Amino acid sequence: MHFYTHHIGDYNRDTPYLSLVEHGAYRVLMDLYYVAERPLKANMDLLCRVCKCNSEIERDAVALVVENFFVERDGLLFHKRIDGEIENYKRHAELSAQAGRRSGEVRRAKKTPSIQTNAPSNGKRTTVHDPLNGNANETQTNVELTINHKPLTNNKEEAALLPFGSEEFRKTWSDWKTHRKEKRQKLTPSTEISQLKKLSEMGESRAIAALRNSIEKGYQGIFESKESTSQPQRSSGGHYGKIIGEQRPDGTYIGAPTQY
Repeated sequence: MHFYTHHIGDYNRDTPYLSLVEHGAYRVLMDLYYVAERPLKANMDLLCRVCKCNSEIERDAVALVVENFFVERDGLLFHKRIDGEIENYKRHAELSAQAGRRSGEVRRAKKTPSIQTNAPSNGKRTTVHDPLNGNANETQTNVELTINHKPLTNNKEEAALLPFGSEEFRKTWSDWKTHRKEKRQKLTPSTEISQLKKLSEMGESRAIAALRNSIEKGYQGIFESKESTSQPQRSSGGHYGKIIGEQRPDGTYIGAPTQY
């Protein structure tokens, strides 16, 4: 022990008759007992040397303290009060160690790892480890993964809105949406519905051509090229080559003049 509680009241009650030299000898012997955490050897010459006695008065002080406050047994000097303090210290130290171990176990139990997905670089298959299974069994799942490990799923709601089911139109429409995002003019749901409706009136070939032309020219609205409008042909909507974009409240469209 490198620290102990000194009860001044108890000490003064037990040592009212000690001289200044005897008080010094007693405190030195108590410190030695606490630091060693075991009884002192009943060897007067050794005790006097440890207490640095330089005179007969100091040696007599050590002898008086040993006789009045220590009990000799089997060549050792025992002190009842100090033995009790050391026992309490060790018991508390053990309880603290046990509490620390339990706290560590609780923290480790709370750090249950989540399910890990280790996808290969081609993103085709992932192995799922079950952290709750002590045998660490593995199950295989076929999950298409993107480069950021998110499942690649088909947007069924968007597919249902597309007027044409070909892969070419779906890809061109996706490129158009990306183009709008790059120009910081992301399509709103209502605008998408309006534009898809107008594209359906144009027919698939003209719709794809108009989308590609608008992307190439950097338009914010959808325009057909002049070449495609050189031979007027009426669509089912009755209008030819109409701009497809965000419609203003007055019925005009944002982007460029309407062509008929």
